[in-house]
Amino acid sequence: MMYGDGFFAFHAAALIPIVLFSLPFAIGFYFVAGRLGRHQLLWAVLALIPFVNVFFFIYASFAVLLHILDRIEEAASQHRNSES
Repeated sequence: MMYGDGFFAFHAAALIPIVLFSLPFAIGFYFVAGRLGRHQLLWAVLALIPFVNVFFFIYASFAVLLHILDRIEEAASQHRNSES
């Protein structure tokens, strides 16, 4: 199905390569979401939706970063408590 007219015409089939390229990321985010305690299927679907996935990748990157920082802080706190 073709949308638009002339130069700005858009063919829905053009999204297929974008979705296929996003598939490995969706699988990866599915497992990452499980490790973070988040909704796995939601993360996988958001990683597959073209144009939405760009913003989701940014969000997920920060979520993972904050989780890592929390784990480091937790380990450092436990280490400080064990030394006392």
